[in-house]
Amino acid sequence: MEYSDLTPVEAIEKVLGAGENADFEELWCAVKSSVNAATQDDQWTALMVACGSVVDATEFIQKVIAAGADVTAVDGDGWTALHWSAYHGRPHAAQALLENAPPHKHTELFEIKAADGRTAKEVAHTEDHHEVVHVIEKFVELLKTTAQEQVYAELAAINSPQSSDGDETLKLSSAGEDEEEEVEEEAP
Repeated sequence: MEYSDLTPVEAIEKVLGAGENADFEELWCAVKSSVNAATQDDQWTALMVACGSVVDATEFIQKVIAAGADVTAVDGDGWTALHWSAYHGRPHAAQALLENAPPHKHTELFEIKAADGRTAKEVAHTEDHHEVVHVIEKFVELLKTTAQEQVYAELAAINSPQSSDGDETLKLSSAGEDEEEEVEEEAP
């Protein structure tokens, strides 16, 4: 049976069982219109299967996330795609997932605990997949640095006596107040 004849769920199951013969181009064709399809019993998604695959699925991971795959979806064990890459020791998949996930989802991805109470980083550590631990730690540090830089930029903007176009903030505020006063004066 060809992938084109399969439902998205059947294609996910076929790729999962294919091991090193998994064809992610074919899986993409089957799931692109339903990127969040999940297997009935275990709730495995195409993104999860790609993140745990022995086949390099970096391009597939990029495509499926760009098409709207839920990077924080959990399977029947409470595992995200990041847990899958952690358990299976797939640092390239973890990196592709984190590089392409919406930035506002990173913290949630790092904090989600599976049914057994472990985060993806803890799973990687338990399984001695230190390269995956390193990828996760690198992104956690990047997230902290980015958050700090954002706070500093916001503080600088608040404390700056000038707006981005060089005009004094006070003058801009005054202009806005004058306009409000004019509107108030026109009202009966």
